[in-house]
Amino acid sequence: MTQNQQKLTVSEEKYPRYRWVVVGMLIFTQAVGILLTGGIGMFLPAMREELGFGMAEGGLLGSLVRAPQVIFFIPASLLLVRFNPKWVYFGGLVFTAVVSFFCGRAPGFVFLAVGYCLMGVMLITRRIPDTLLRLQWIPKKEFATVMGITMGTFAMGQSIAMIIIPFLLITLGGWRNVFSIYSLVILFLSIIWIVFAKERITPAYQEGMASRAGRSLLIGVLKRKEFLLLCLAMFGTPLPYMTTLLFLPTYLLEERGIALTAVGIIVGLMPIGGICSSFIVGFISDRIGLRRPTIWPAGLILPFLYFGLFSPIPAWALPVFTFVIGFVSYSPFPAMRTIPFELPGIKPPEVAVGQSLIQTSMMLGTVFGALAVGYLAESLGSLQTALRITCVFPLMMTVAGLLLPETGTKARPKERK
Repeated sequence: MTQNQQKLTVSEEKYPRYRWVVVGMLIFTQAVGILLTGGIGMFLPAMREELGFGMAEGGLLGSLVRAPQVIFFIPASLLLVRFNPKWVYFGGLVFTAVVSFFCGRAPGFVFLAVGYCLMGVMLITRRIPDTLLRLQWIPKKEFATVMGITMGTFAMGQSIAMIIIPFLLITLGGWRNVFSIYSLVILFLSIIWIVFAKERITPAYQEGMASRAGRSLLIGVLKRKEFLLLCLAMFGTPLPYMTTLLFLPTYLLEERGIALTAVGIIVGLMPIGGICSSFIVGFISDRIGLRRPTIWPAGLILPFLYFGLFSPIPAWALPVFTFVIGFVSYSPFPAMRTIPFELPGIKPPEVAVGQSLIQTSMMLGTVFGALAVGYLAESLGSLQTALRITCVFPLMMTVAGLLLPETGTKARPKERK
């Protein structure tokens, strides 16, 4: 532990109000940080026109943001838990600003692809210290509520990105200028972070962090069935959601003939639904003291919603479907993000590595989905058919949700007995 960390050592029970400053900055930077990666589907038509690449390359570009997370998330978590999370997070923000600027200068597809791949690496760099800082600052009784706020704000960032990107493209004169302005915003946020971010170090946290041992740490995480079941759920549900965000703008533009500004509103309603769901369901999960009832039902409902979205429904029904898909898709996430923090006897490094394992599974699903849909769309000559194939994957959420043990507050007294 550094000298600065020792000075911030506090008691276990005391959670000062300053926690909302730190958690608020984590949530806000995460929401802003997804403009270029979460809104890539809205940039694709302009990028494809200017740089001259096809649908398959578009799918590859979308997957390259997540591919580094599949490959490096677990090794990175084993490495980065050893360092000061405040400074690791700062480094991730600064490097994101630099990469975003150079992406806006990309002369061709390869340069742009490398840039998006590096953005994926920076998402890893920020996610690991984010987990450790949440462990320091959030009481267990507030975890599902905070995770709901986090997911809701993340969805809000996605929604705002989808809605404003068409207008930014017009106002700023193209996607390259949007990337340049974005890099300045991220650089400004990194300065705010380094000035106001603090750590809250308790004796239990110090003891838990002292047990950091790479391979044995990973083996310990893999022995917990909860993480494996969460990986199964996280592979299946985000797969159709992220491929829909990536390809729905192209589908609506090219196969339904809808204007880009209207497409932005339609697609933007998916994360708006997620905002409503995250704020509501996280709070409900904490109030009822149960996690499982907010997880498994979504997997039964989503296949029908996705299939309906990619059917020849009237244009007025499209925003209704996207909103409901967003609401149902996000409903399991506050509870699933909370469960690793509630497992009995788990230590801070194990939570960070376990969250990395779950994130890796989620990214693997989205990478597979983006590549598969891009390839199938070109092979079959129909983006609609390719997207329909992904409808069945949310059923994995139902299977995992029914098999997961309950970790909510109502289950804990039973565990002690």
